[in-house]
Amino acid sequence: MRGSGQGRAESTRDPRETRGRREPGKVVVPYEEFLRRRKGKGGASPRARRRVGARELWGPKSSSRRGSERGRGEGLGRRGRSPEQRLSRQGTPIDENAVGVTGSRDKRQPRAGARRVIRLFLGMSLLFSLIALVWVYFFSGFVSVRGFEVVGARNLDAGYLVGLSGIRKGSNLFRVDLKRARETLLTEPGIKEARVSRRFPDTIVIQVVEREPLACLVQNGLFYLLDGDGMVFDSRGERPPGVVELRLSSVPVLYRGKKLEDGNVLEVLEALSGAPRLTEAAESAGRDEKGVYLICGGVKVILGDNDELARKESIALGALKAASTRKEALEYVDVRLPDRPVWKPKG
Repeated sequence: MRGSGQGRAESTRDPRETRGRREPGKVVVPYEEFLRRRKGKGGASPRARRRVGARELWGPKSSSRRGSERGRGEGLGRRGRSPEQRLSRQGTPIDENAVGVTGSRDKRQPRAGARRVIRLFLGMSLLFSLIALVWVYFFSGFVSVRGFEVVGARNLDAGYLVGLSGIRKGSNLFRVDLKRARETLLTEPGIKEARVSRRFPDTIVIQVVEREPLACLVQNGLFYLLDGDGMVFDSRGERPPGVVELRLSSVPVLYRGKKLEDGNVLEVLEALSGAPRLTEAAESAGRDEKGVYLICGGVKVILGDNDELARKESIALGALKAASTRKEALEYVDVRLPDRPVWKPKG
């Protein structure tokens, strides 16, 4: 009965008598300080500020179970978190060895601010570097044209091509319009293909492919040179060696830059391009009722159409060589039918 009486006496002890006691592992802070930490920079509410007293904070080894002796009263936070955990989530660590909690700021905030300053500095440096680079390459005179290189010009003067391109010395190398320079060069009838490029640090390279004379037409005492495309690109006072003279019934007015669209002219030029060895031995060429023909050493070689040109060329050259070996003069060699060629001696 005495034991039960003691237990009853202990159970009826006033809880306020043990409120001020401090158990090991706990940290005691003023209640107003606790509320200020909990609410953040805004502080506690006016109602909470009127409350005076202290609040026990559970240490890291305290029990968080609801209803336990060490977890009763005001020590636990919301959903089982201790006030120490809540304060640490707000960025203020709690010193367990200190009686109160000091108002130190989060050590990570200055470090994050320094990182932002460094990133801002690097970004501004990169921006200014890019602006300086653009100014140097596009608007300053550090990168300018100081020389030209002309490749592929044999009959045309290199200085003439440089002037025709429209590019001048001292121009910014990056602001040169290469496409426009190429189009200007192609206006020259003697140029078949052109290419303009930059070569660092200060050179413009002009590459051209000149037209090769394949045949010529006589008009007004001048020999107008034609290439395989029918382009009249030059005129001479005499026939150049190795150039075949075209003999046609009708010829339009000729001038440099004139491109012939006549079917007879194009057919003869195609035959000359398809039989290069026979063309080297020919003096003239034309077209009549039997088709395309060539005059080789005074012998008329009749090709007819432009089918099987390689085979017809081989047969005609064989007949001419055989006649030259026999020292026989031929009037014509007809290879319109390669399977049955015909040649006729003179007389």
